[in-house]
Amino acid sequence: IARGSDVVVRLKPAEPVAERIYLQAGAYQNPSDADNLKARLALMGIEATVQRVDLGTKGIFYRVRLGTFGSTDAAESMRARLATDGIESAIVRSKP
Repeated sequence: IARGSDVVVRLKPAEPVAERIYLQAGAYQNPSDADNLKARLALMGIEATVQRVDLGTKGIFYRVRLGTFGSTDAAESMRARLATDGIESAIVRSKP
């Protein structure tokens, strides 16, 4: 509780921040490979992004990710759809 001259303000505790759920469909050292997968997904009507990541001694990688998804079930559903087209993917969770 914070008190002003005549005002009492009650502060709510911060709500826990929900984790973000993505699917990672690939990680490549060659950016063209990542762009090709992104284009393949686009032809399937699926929007993906390519993220450039520096992994230090392992080098630069280009991740192909889909999402965020509102739930693990939604991510699993998309993962199953990708699998039927021969695209393996993994669920990735991150905190904002």
